[in-house]
Amino acid sequence: MTLSFMTLLNRARPALMCVLATLLVLGVGATPSSQQMQFDPNIKGPLPRDFKNSPGPALSGIYDFRNFNFGIGITECPQARLAHIFPDPLDRRDIDDVERLSDAGNDLRTNEEFSCAPQNETSIAVNPTNTRNIVGGANDYRVGTGSSGFYASTDNGRRWFSGIIPFPSIPPPANPALTNQGFLVSGGDPATVFDRAGVAYYAQIAFNRNDDTNGVFVARSTNGGYTWTRARVGGAAPNPRLPGDGVVVYQEDNNTLPDGSVPIHDKEYIAAGPRPAGVSPQCFTPQHTPTACVPERVGVDRLYVTWTSFNPFTFPTCPIPGFPSPCTLIVSSTIQVSYSDDQARSWSPRRTINGSASFCTFAFASETGCDDNQYSSPTVSPSTGHLYVAFENFNTPDENQYLVVRSKDGGQTFEGPFFVSVDFDVN
Repeated sequence: MTLSFMTLLNRARPALMCVLATLLVLGVGATPSSQQMQFDPNIKGPLPRDFKNSPGPALSGIYDFRNFNFGIGITECPQARLAHIFPDPLDRRDIDDVERLSDAGNDLRTNEEFSCAPQNETSIAVNPTNTRNIVGGANDYRVGTGSSGFYASTDNGRRWFSGIIPFPSIPPPANPALTNQGFLVSGGDPATVFDRAGVAYYAQIAFNRNDDTNGVFVARSTNGGYTWTRARVGGAAPNPRLPGDGVVVYQEDNNTLPDGSVPIHDKEYIAAGPRPAGVSPQCFTPQHTPTACVPERVGVDRLYVTWTSFNPFTFPTCPIPGFPSPCTLIVSSTIQVSYSDDQARSWSPRRTINGSASFCTFAFASETGCDDNQYSSPTVSPSTGHLYVAFENFNTPDENQYLVVRSKDGGQTFEGPFFVSVDFDVN
């Protein structure tokens, strides 16, 4: 039996129903002992996110709306702060005072389109070779599902062109029970960055709405963010897209339900910077095994993507009384990293980097593992090329904590985690 985290907590902790979000997951290989499998929040072990009577880190907001259809009952809506690049619509509605006041302001609107759908979770980057070039990203719902919206300007933000990042293409499923439409229909969690040559990159998660097939992908733009590459999972030859182009990680579902039975990759972020001294470019096959780089494809910078991997474990005997066995529960949420030297065309095998420390408790696989995390943010030193990854950790008896890990060799090995600060609640 596979159970989503929300289902488990709704039944096991009814008082928490108003504060929980549905959690999806990723796989982990530890084997629990019979003592750890007791349903007791006071012991360390593979409990269903119950060690602080709270759900731990939640999946990103884009998953909250995976089954929503926005704007289906609206034919027109307020359109304040448009730059009037396009002819005005023939609206039949009355313009109210709120829209009139908003339209008189001096904010610059980036989404030059007329859909009655929201955007959220924004990201923005400035081209270091041409600072009038700005690229933004947001969860954009204009096509009826959460998608990765992009917004580009080459006149210092006065006028913008916007659209949707091309949906990553995927091959026919290996699981005969699955069907797909040849691409992942939903996306979000935008993260934008430029390298020192002025090439723009857009990192995103993408996933199916009706099952757990999902992944992390990076699109590339060489014209200031007006057009973007389309990530390609699988394939044997260029078409002209290279097989594996833009695919950081891809996970096909193992059944036909959105129930968290396979790894869910979430909350990615991206950084670009020089390779550390002594580190040479390294490229990879679509299966993420090392291969020689094609020199003309090597970028000036190394790209790093970090994200959270939500990990399930299937218990032969379910640790929650009254639940049928076997059952699948979330047991950890680990920070992952992958890098690219060829402008996001190929990516290194993902690596878990959150580590362990004496200030981490209640871990699944060890006494001091820091395995309950979310919200990673990578930064590259422009002088040394050293990589720093900060993240929020939930392996504490009370307040959460901010931790950071460091790599001096281009993401091959990491030091830490190092404690930064307690994350105090605001209420």
